Amino acid sequence: MNRLFLALALIVAAVAIIAVYESERRYDAAEDHALKLEREIAATRREIHVLDVEWSYLTRPERLQQLAEAHLPLAPASAVRMIGSDVDLQAALDAMSGVEVAKGTVEP
Repeated sequence: MNRLFLALALIVAAVAIIAVYESERRYDAAEDHALKLEREIAATRREIHVLDVEWSYLTRPERLQQLAEAHLPLAPASAVRMIGSDVDLQAALDAMSGVEVAKGTVEP
């Protein structure tokens, strides 16, 4: 009976040691994973900060003004381009659409 109790105690002790070892191994793996995630989060935050700085640099009003002047053909309208009456407007619309206005009168 004594030997059976001793064998049972050794088995229980071995199972307990294996369980403690396995739980410690899982804890270490989870801790390593958590540290890896924290490093990734820190790196992502640094990247976001860099992108915010780049965005601020690229969207400066002075820079946008220079780019607009260099690449957009915007200018104030000249007096020649102003339309004074509805007749002038209709003539301008006809000219833009390719319609030619007949000159003269038609007799029935």
